[in-house]
Amino acid sequence: MNPLDTTLRLVRCNPTDPEPTLTAEVSPENLARLREYLSTRDPEKIPLAEGTVPTWFVVKRLPAAYLSSVLEGIYPRAAQREHAVRAALHRVELPGGEALSVVPRKSAPKGAPFTSTEAAHGVSLAGDDWIQELADRFGAETIQEMGEAIIDLSRLPRGRRGPFSHWGGTVAGR
Repeated sequence: MNPLDTTLRLVRCNPTDPEPTLTAEVSPENLARLREYLSTRDPEKIPLAEGTVPTWFVVKRLPAAYLSSVLEGIYPRAAQREHAVRAALHRVELPGGEALSVVPRKSAPKGAPFTSTEAAHGVSLAGDDWIQELADRFGAETIQEMGEAIIDLSRLPRGRRGPFSHWGGTVAGR
């Protein structure tokens, strides 16, 4: 991860809908790599099946002012995570080169399926339709997982690789 980069590419590792390209080979080495990935979210550590391309969730770091003045005031934690996804996950890169994207409403081409509006501190906030699309495709637990990773990324010093916290589920425990 470039220390100046403010984005991170993630794969989902929740038990409801884990990334299908995670290797099916259960070995101490693969479990250790998965545990390290969950702690660091370092894409180099993901134990993928050979020759496969995962679905990448591209998240960005939220401004500290947004965390403290907006996100911290949201309760319960599940709603806080969902809001973090609306604020910081605006691109999902699918295998095969396709992508799902959120674009700013003011510059969106006609018929753009997912748009965002301006929120506080320069954050663009996606609509509820984006969350529903992600839940329909990848499950609500993926939203919780990505939301927790976004919150952690936004709290870490720039360029730090974790530790990322546990959101409540993982394929490592199955």
